[in-house]
Amino acid sequence: MLSVSKHSEQCHKKGTRAICHFCVAHPLFVPFSDPSVLSAIMAADGILTSDGATFGSPFLTSNSLSLQSSVLSYVATSPTFNMPTLIGYGITANTTGTCSGVSVTNTLSSPGTFGPATIMIGPDLSDEFIVLAGQLDININSDFTYDVYQNAVTTDTYLAAQSYEIDGTTGTGTVPEPGTLGLFGCGLALLALRHRRRCS
Repeated sequence: MLSVSKHSEQCHKKGTRAICHFCVAHPLFVPFSDPSVLSAIMAADGILTSDGATFGSPFLTSNSLSLQSSVLSYVATSPTFNMPTLIGYGITANTTGTCSGVSVTNTLSSPGTFGPATIMIGPDLSDEFIVLAGQLDININSDFTYDVYQNAVTTDTYLAAQSYEIDGTTGTGTVPEPGTLGLFGCGLALLALRHRRRCS
């Protein structure tokens, strides 16, 4: 991102001082030789040159760094398994086995439910099962547990802005000092007073 702005100031005895400010915003602080900085310098030099200004080298006036966003994500560093895969490894009830190098425990439970009742069954308990009055449902559940290791990764995005200034002077005409203007005004007042005395 590049922005270039120009303003002028009246300078005592030097004509007009043309000042070009430019700001380069970038994800990281960039060296002076970076193309985005050189592009901004050329744009500012072009503005000053078109005004007929003589100017010096750009100088850095400020640096700023602001956080734009922060994202937290988790990256698994050990395998994860779906239910068919876990069942396929054949780990018997109430034992611990190994799946692809990961320790997995199969815990068996068999709760009974007397009807009438509605119970949830299936993967992630996503299906309804209705137990009629007088019936007994004995559910055999296999609960597979294992550890999944993961890394927490925070990605921060910063915007770095560098502001530069190039000073130049335009015009060769001089602006009189305030004291000179005062003396000139006093001289005119004395001439007017003398002319008035003559006419009286």
